[in-house]
Parts: sequence; C-alpha cells; structure tokens
Amino acid sequence: MVNRWTSGCMYRHLTSKDLDIFVVKVRYQDEKRVKLLIRWVYKTNGNFADLPGLRDGKDNIVVSADQYKYWSRI
Repeated sequence: MVNRWTSGCMYRHLTSKDLDIFVVKVRYQDEKRVKLLIRWVYKTNGNFADLPGLRDGKDNIVVSADQYKYWSRI
C-alpha cells in the first residue's frame, strides 16, 4: 500500500470552498481508512483557522479509502 497521507503536508478536497487541511499526525492508516489529526487552513491566506470547539486548533477526521480520489496534496 502506498503511503498517501503524510504528516506536515497540506491537502485539498475536490469540493472544498474555503478550507484545506494540514496533517499534524497520521494516527492510523490501513487499506480501508485513515485517521488524521489536522489543523484547518484558510485557502485565501494560508492561515490556520481558529474554529470554535477545537482543542488547540486541532481536529480529528477519518477519510475512507473510497474518498481518497477526491483529495490531493498541495
């Protein structure tokens, strides 16, 4: 399996309008999904988004393998 997700890199979803993600840490990865610790990044200026309810500005997301085709590294 190719290591598609890398800590310290930014990724963009095909349908994203305002935000990208910066991967802080790859928590888990297998052939079915990846669990990521991320920071949201504004597309317009590249600054980290300080969204309410996030601890230290970090968020956890899960991306399933069938969604990989919609993500690209930037």
